[in-house]
Amino acid sequence: MRPCCLLLGLLVSFGSIHAAEQTTQRKGNLLVLSIAIDQVPDKENKETLHSYDFCAEEFTTVFREGGKSIFNHVDTQMILGPQVTYPRCVTGLTRLARKATRRDLVVLSIFAQAYNDPKAGWGIATADKQILWGREIDGMLGQLPCQAILVIETRVADDFVKPRRKDTPLPPNVSVFRACWAKQASGNHLSIAVCEALWGKADFNKDGVVELQEVLRYVPLRYKELAPEGKAVRVSEMPLLVKAKTAPANRPLTTVAPDLAAVAVEDQWYQARLLKKDDAGNYRVHLVGWDSKPGPYFLTDAVDRAHICLPADPPPVKVGTRGKKRLARLLNKAGDQWQIEYLTGKKKLTRVAKDKVQLLFAEEKKK
Repeated sequence: MRPCCLLLGLLVSFGSIHAAEQTTQRKGNLLVLSIAIDQVPDKENKETLHSYDFCAEEFTTVFREGGKSIFNHVDTQMILGPQVTYPRCVTGLTRLARKATRRDLVVLSIFAQAYNDPKAGWGIATADKQILWGREIDGMLGQLPCQAILVIETRVADDFVKPRRKDTPLPPNVSVFRACWAKQASGNHLSIAVCEALWGKADFNKDGVVELQEVLRYVPLRYKELAPEGKAVRVSEMPLLVKAKTAPANRPLTTVAPDLAAVAVEDQWYQARLLKKDDAGNYRVHLVGWDSKPGPYFLTDAVDRAHICLPADPPPVKVGTRGKKRLARLLNKAGDQWQIEYLTGKKKLTRVAKDKVQLLFAEEKKK
């Protein structure tokens, strides 16, 4: 896994909030376990065993905050870096099985380096130099009395659901979000896509609630923006998603967050969570899918007004011009010529052919 990778701009109207309050009924508890370890840290890039902690922290936060009005109680646990020993992982999984009831939902996320054995299947090396096998995770989740969601952001993540000699079939109660195919490099696109979805970008029907089917729909659409198909498709990432056979498609997972914005960093738009505005008019932000602390996976935590799309602002877009993509805001979509405002350049306001404008964050699919 090489993260190159929440929290983005979406203003929740009073009507959406009211609808969410009406349709969201608290059911059962949510139990979240996140495991993160970089077993082979790149020291030249200043990586450590804790390099992937931020991914686990991101998932924990989005479910803790977004799920609090969906579930009676949100129970979270993280196992990070050198704490990721085989006994501790097994204990964490056993704890889920012990606490879960029929009405609950269990979410397990794993961020690590992984590999596949032709006979034993998929697994990750733990800090104590043992192997946590996919079949063990599979078996423990299959014993749960409730639905479960498994998020795997590792290399050869798809091998988790490929039967091997010692593997058991994927349990009918487990939905799986996998980062990539076996021969593809895994970054943190899955973290970005799933967390954006859960914070509210997957709310296609605008009812203020994110459902399982909406996350399953959003993730592949977002991947096409993060890892577009082309000549390098064999080394690009594409997700592999499996919905549990017994999972209700409309299972509510989170409610939409109101404090999301789009932030421009260099030549890319990122989703971010607004933290505060300082006296100088700059905004403190946390980029979705990136570390909030300085290190190998930190981009920025501050942006000025010119490089942010607040929830009430025109949406962020990319505009194709002279073989390049320029960042802009979309001001008007009337006709075949759309009015846009470039972030940089002498001529910022202009009209361009609509086929030159790329809507982001699966926005074109929400109409």
